[in-house]
Amino acid sequence: MSHQSEIISAFHIRMLSNIILNYASSFEKLKNRIGQNPFDDKDISPLTTAMFCQTMIVTNSLLDEYDTHFNSKSKPSQDRIKAIKILLQPAIKRIKKWKEIKYFRDKYLAHNFRVGKNNVSVFENDFMRSKNIPSSYNEFQILIFCMQIISKNIYLFYDKDHIEIASTISTHIFRHSDTPISEKDVVKEIDALKESSKKAVQDAIKFMQSSPVFQPK
Repeated sequence: MSHQSEIISAFHIRMLSNIILNYASSFEKLKNRIGQNPFDDKDISPLTTAMFCQTMIVTNSLLDEYDTHFNSKSKPSQDRIKAIKILLQPAIKRIKKWKEIKYFRDKYLAHNFRVGKNNVSVFENDFMRSKNIPSSYNEFQILIFCMQIISKNIYLFYDKDHIEIASTISTHIFRHSDTPISEKDVVKEIDALKESSKKAVQDAIKFMQSSPVFQPK
């Protein structure tokens, strides 16, 4: 691993941990605003569920980056990474106690609810089984503290390097689209979708009328 590759991998880990910390910050603001644990509020449960699911995806990505890419066989990168991994070991070890984060991410969140070589639906044989993942508000707090440890220690070693990367990202990756969409464009596209949907309904009715499957028995 070159020094630049080391810096980029560390940046990935820091960015992923900060994404989860930003979720946590928004969660706490929401909790203070509504006066109760957002997980207990049925009106906003879709929002909290989406945040939880995304947290599992990002946590899995962080572990993958840490295990697969954040390493080196050449000095001084090797020693620097080793020192950082010693600092991060308590947090990483605790996160890995939830042994099914990757499984949950792969089978429930990132793919199409199918398990194994036979592509069996998780709702047939797996859905009711409890998963070894952070699934409560209290466990979520432990995960957040782990992410704080990770983010702070990466910051200590790479902050100056990451300032330059962040500047590049804000300049190139997060720039406005070269072909921005106006409000008129939005209305035009939605109107076109409505018209094509009407035609699709007519086509479906025509097909169903011709198919014996849909004829009254």
